[in-house]
Amino acid sequence: MDTSLYVSNKKIQLIHGQMKGSTVQIEDFAEVPMPSQAFLNGTVTDETAFKLAIEQVVTKSTQPDIKDVRISIGSCKAMVKTKEIPAMKPQMVWKWLEDEFTEDLGDDEESTDYLKDYSLIEQSDEGVKALIAAVPREMIGQYVRLFDEMNITVSCIDLGMSSMIKLVDSMPKTEHKTFIMITADGGLLTGALFIDGIYRMYARARLLSEPDSEDESMEIDQMESRIIQFNFTEKNPDKVEFVYPVGFSRKQKEFLSRNSSVLVKDIGEDAAGVVEYADPDFKLDAYACATGNLIRE
Repeated sequence: MDTSLYVSNKKIQLIHGQMKGSTVQIEDFAEVPMPSQAFLNGTVTDETAFKLAIEQVVTKSTQPDIKDVRISIGSCKAMVKTKEIPAMKPQMVWKWLEDEFTEDLGDDEESTDYLKDYSLIEQSDEGVKALIAAVPREMIGQYVRLFDEMNITVSCIDLGMSSMIKLVDSMPKTEHKTFIMITADGGLLTGALFIDGIYRMYARARLLSEPDSEDESMEIDQMESRIIQFNFTEKNPDKVEFVYPVGFSRKQKEFLSRNSSVLVKDIGEDAAGVVEYADPDFKLDAYACATGNLIRE
């Protein structure tokens, strides 16, 4: 049994579950709000409040005595790209990766300030496409230290976007489909485009309007339009077929269903048979990142 923990600007989610064959089995889940001023874009800004919130979500679960955890970080200050990996020996990929973020560094930053990693998202006769990421070394160290202070071992740290991609890749109903996934996390909106079932790009925007308002719905519509336009400019012959809203409130879903130029679908329905759970209160669109974090590559 694995424990997945998703931390974001708005909330902390915990799932106990496991991979069994090609199925993700959810045994238990819990959520608590992220304390105000405790977390910002992946960095813990109030360590005492953060640790108390972790203790609260663990206590809410049916298995409060956890020893290790897989962490997925939402709204993280990370550099993420999709790149073609040149033909080279596997051990040389890490050296190649070191140079891929040089132009993205700030004036006072060094390459060694970041930890790099990659995951394969597409393999074909033409080559290998990967999601590559660089995450602040200091941030990763902070998580390891904080959980060590709570006597919890961190077995894995992943990005929310990577967790989402793993979930989508496991779903047969997304194969060869061109679609959008829009994730709401408090005041941050993230949109991702998948072409032919493969992750292609993402965009972020701050939500500046009152939550669940007409003005906010227009900001969400703009994100959808922006990604549809990108798909068009890429000269993709396939139009965007549908959009998955993730982390949306009931009102936000209603606005999107009313305004969207494409079909709005429930990711939970499309993941039926891939993600299994007994509790009818579990909603995959609310726990998508925490669920994807259970998937082992």
